[in-house]
Amino acid sequence: MVKLIPIAGFGDLRIYAKRGCLYSFYSSPYPAHPNHSAVDITTGGKRYDEIFSPVSGVIVDIKKIDAPKFSKNLDPEFITIIRYNDEYSFKIIHMKPTLEIGDYVSAGDTIGELIRTEYFSRINDLGIHIEIRKNNDLYRALGGMPLKPIVSEIRGETELVGRISESNEKYSIVKIEKSGASEHIRGLTCKVNGRNAFLDFGYPYLEYGGVIGARNGNVLLNNIKIGISRENIIKFNKFHVYANDLRVESITSVLSLKDKAEIKITPSIFERGERVEFKIKEVI
Repeated sequence: MVKLIPIAGFGDLRIYAKRGCLYSFYSSPYPAHPNHSAVDITTGGKRYDEIFSPVSGVIVDIKKIDAPKFSKNLDPEFITIIRYNDEYSFKIIHMKPTLEIGDYVSAGDTIGELIRTEYFSRINDLGIHIEIRKNNDLYRALGGMPLKPIVSEIRGETELVGRISESNEKYSIVKIEKSGASEHIRGLTCKVNGRNAFLDFGYPYLEYGGVIGARNGNVLLNNIKIGISRENIIKFNKFHVYANDLRVESITSVLSLKDKAEIKITPSIFERGERVEFKIKEVI
């Protein structure tokens, strides 16, 4: 049986993921994320692969939203509502459910298929988006309950050195050789006023990012100040990222339930197995 790991909570409600997943609170432009009320889970699966439920409850509604008429090769969106109790439910999007209204699903069970909708950018991997909602306010873009990341003390430092584990026409993935850890969680570790925290961000294509494990203060990556965190949200300074002295267009790192932290870079400029060393340079 695959172990389920609690990654976020609100009161006694829990959202779970499996070993091998990546998850993110802040690497999306969708408005629920900078309002601390959503988490995305990515399994590495391809389009129409099975996806597990991150929560338990009874499916009480499924809404289908047709893809825009101008779209090319995109799937309809689905909103799936899973009732937890008389006050709260879970809202899941970016999957086509294979269960029906009235079915009970346990966290970890197969619930649907991964789909590609208009909400995914060119470099997004397929995954699901989860919120906790009051039962009288289930569908709006805003209004979800504030999620608390479940993370203990983050130990260890990140060395910005790794090897390319995947390289395709869209991006390259670098597995970091040494990173911070919090029990099952690995991540790109920064310092927030001297305290270890995980970075959860996509720069510069998002105007904000987030830190997990700290709240307020100057954010340093590799001893370079990249911004200021206020209530977990980073306002970035301008900086450039270099990989083996080549400037990258974007860098993304989220929380990992794999054995290593990962960094995604664009463009795809390296081959699988290559060693990569990163440098951060402030823009004055």
